[in-house]
Amino acid sequence: MDTSHKIDMALMEHESDRHIRQILRLCRALISLADRGEACAEDNGCFILYGKVRDCAYQIREMAQLERQTHEDKGRRGPVGRW
Repeated sequence: MDTSHKIDMALMEHESDRHIRQILRLCRALISLADRGEACAEDNGCFILYGKVRDCAYQIREMAQLERQTHEDKGRRGPVGRW
C-alpha cells in the first residue's frame, strides 16, 4: 500500500467518525423535537407521529453507538481523540 493510499484511508476513517458524531447530534435533536412536539400535540395523530420520530431516533442512535464502539475497538476515537 503506497503512502498516499494510507493517508486517504486515514482521512476516510476520520470522515466516517465525523459522520457518526453528526448522526448522534441529529438523534439528540430528533428526540428533543419529539418531546417538544408531544407537549403541544393536538390529537392522537400528533402523538403517533412524535412517538415514531422518537423511536426512530433511538434506533438510529443505538446503531451509531455500536459503530462508534467498533471504531474505538480498532483504536480510533474520532479525529481529535473524542466524540
